[in-house]
Amino acid sequence: MSKPTKLMMIAILAATLSAPAWADSRAIDLKPEKMTSAQGFRPAFVRPEPAPTEDLTINAEFQASDQFYFNFTYGPDEDKIYSAVLDKQGGARAGVGLLYIDLNNDEILDPEKECITVLVGASYGSPPVHVPLSGFKDGSTRHVALAFNSSKVPDGEYVITAQLTSLTRFEGTTEFAGKKTKIALCDNNGNGTYNDINTRDVATSNDVVLVDTDSDGFFNMSFDSPEMFELNRYVKVHSDWYSFEPSPDGKTLDIQTEDPETGIVIAPDNIDYLELHSPNQDLKLTFTPNNRHVEALAGEYNLAEVRFAAKDDNGRQWFARAYDTSTQSLNFEVKPDEKIELPDLLPLKVSVEPQFKSNGKEIVFEPHTTTANGLQISVFGGDVPSVILKDPDGKILAKPKFEYG
Repeated sequence: MSKPTKLMMIAILAATLSAPAWADSRAIDLKPEKMTSAQGFRPAFVRPEPAPTEDLTINAEFQASDQFYFNFTYGPDEDKIYSAVLDKQGGARAGVGLLYIDLNNDEILDPEKECITVLVGASYGSPPVHVPLSGFKDGSTRHVALAFNSSKVPDGEYVITAQLTSLTRFEGTTEFAGKKTKIALCDNNGNGTYNDINTRDVATSNDVVLVDTDSDGFFNMSFDSPEMFELNRYVKVHSDWYSFEPSPDGKTLDIQTEDPETGIVIAPDNIDYLELHSPNQDLKLTFTPNNRHVEALAGEYNLAEVRFAAKDDNGRQWFARAYDTSTQSLNFEVKPDEKIELPDLLPLKVSVEPQFKSNGKEIVFEPHTTTANGLQISVFGGDVPSVILKDPDGKILAKPKFEYG
């Protein structure tokens, strides 16, 4: 058998260096880490029940006039109900109360170890309390943030709503683009599991993978971060496609390299972001002034959200976000190895509906803004738009001043 030539040895060495340690798939182990804030993640909303769903032993004497029972569903185990009682004076209105919560899930409320003072806020955004939950089969402790808010419902009564957000993420390292990279799994819906993928249910939205793509040792947690990826059938990291399969408890993550069929989506100059939905895959596409052509997975989609910015004829800068909730959605198909150009959503149409205030002297004009395709604008910013009201003869009647909020 002949010895490999120097040229052959160089070729073999080059191929070895260029390929990742795992060319097709890899399973990595992750360890729990507590986050200091749950900002950016979606909470689970829980309303009080008439009584606990479990046979709960309450070793406490309530001090207030009202008690509210909460049953939090959290974790990957079969027994995932964590019971709590809010002992509060003054009913469901805002105020301070004592929260008794079964932290270790033994169905016994211990007032010495499982009692926390909480603030029930008058609106969403009240400060949360951080609590450790245990009682899991694996013996772990997982941290959550709980916030309580009071609001008035249409019939005039007040109700208390609890928000539970996960503070525990599972971290590890793997390799992307030839670099050792930090990666993490996050529970994005407050149910205590980490493998919710491509669901249409708002209460169980997709969980999130964090990838330190710039290798700075930190995760970018800002809005529209390039390092936050909602779990989907396929996820694109750098220029490559992958599929992620987490375990429900968040401890392991299987990563598979993929080669799906893709096409190109071309956006008009005013569009900088698209969110597309389909039964098999959601897509979030970001466009920049220097890149109006973005690779997208082949398939049929309907437009869920669009964000765009432009200047009007008077040179004023504005930006807007539209959500398509109509029955006639903007549907289109991305075909393999083909380009599709999105229709222009401009111009905008602003309609106003005058309403008299109770004093009979002021008129409130409520603007309704739609795109050229009929999408309703729900978030509007930048320079305040102006509207001139004229009579049928063209005489100016008023120049309403719009205020946001």
